[in-house]
Amino acid sequence: MGAETMRGPTASTIRAFRKTDAAAATEILKGSLEAAQWTEWGVSELLGWSGVVALVSEDGRKVSGFIVGRQAGEEAEILNLAVTPANRRKDRGVRYSMRL
Repeated sequence: MGAETMRGPTASTIRAFRKTDAAAATEILKGSLEAAQWTEWGVSELLGWSGVVALVSEDGRKVSGFIVGRQAGEEAEILNLAVTPANRRKDRGVRYSMRL
């Protein structure tokens, strides 16, 4: 998988989710009651599963959102996603392409 990020003047950065992002993700989940409420440990463990793809959105080196999905054969599903309330419904100029 590869991802290319193009930044505009107020753009967020999309990058691979790291285990060190688990704490930030669980904090975002606390303000995202519509999302699955995972523990920090659960997020970290999930990253080691086969077929899991996880990305974070970063604003000024601070995680502002994330998405976790998995691919099984020719199918894929989103397992969870959340964005900080302050960053919802905004066009942040994020453009990226992914190659699986």
